Amino acid sequence: IGLDRNTHHRKSFDDGRQHFVLRYQLELAAELGRPVSVHCVKADGAMLDLMSDIGAQQLPPTICMHSFSGSLESALQIIRLVEGKRIKKKARGGETATVANDDKVRVYFSFSAWTNLIKKNASQLVRGLEEAEPGKGVRRFLIESDWNTADFNFPGSDIPDVDKVLLAGLERLAELLGWDPGRVATQLAENTRHFLAPVDLQQVAGNDAGLPSVERKESRMVHCCDDK
Repeated sequence: IGLDRNTHHRKSFDDGRQHFVLRYQLELAAELGRPVSVHCVKADGAMLDLMSDIGAQQLPPTICMHSFSGSLESALQIIRLVEGKRIKKKARGGETATVANDDKVRVYFSFSAWTNLIKKNASQLVRGLEEAEPGKGVRRFLIESDWNTADFNFPGSDIPDVDKVLLAGLERLAELLGWDPGRVATQLAENTRHFLAPVDLQQVAGNDAGLPSVERKESRMVHCCDDK
């Protein structure tokens, strides 16, 4: 789910269809208590506006910004918006430091070796997030391949490539952070568990209580999209 202003998707972005569908998807995920992975290409401002309009309390419990390639400032704005009001404390020496009002992480940023980790701003984003929240910034990092062999159907593309891309991404993150790769792997595994924590798989498999609400939202969305 998400927003994309690339040429192939520009029409549905400009006419508002993407915004309309994303709003319902985010609200539905919040209602059902599900984490989401959000795609955002050349649409940081629009994404911030939409999230702000929905409100932090009506957004999903955890949000991953998939292969995020936006600026550090955009990333920090998303964190501030989703995780609520921030407070200021006086640091030693009289300087003022801004800190979160609690230690809970709701916003995550996923990295891939062949997408955002090869961007010029990769170092600034990775190190900047950790420097902005020492000890907490790294808790926001996830790793992904962003690679589907069905999408890359050419000689030499096979399932093991996914593992190679994940490993390359992990090693690149370790390089940027100055950490041992094993330490990064442990941190990423813990982050993934926290990101997925809102999902109770047993409850999902055995409880249909949320389905009527889902049907109502789907029906409303179809009718509104027809109007477009």
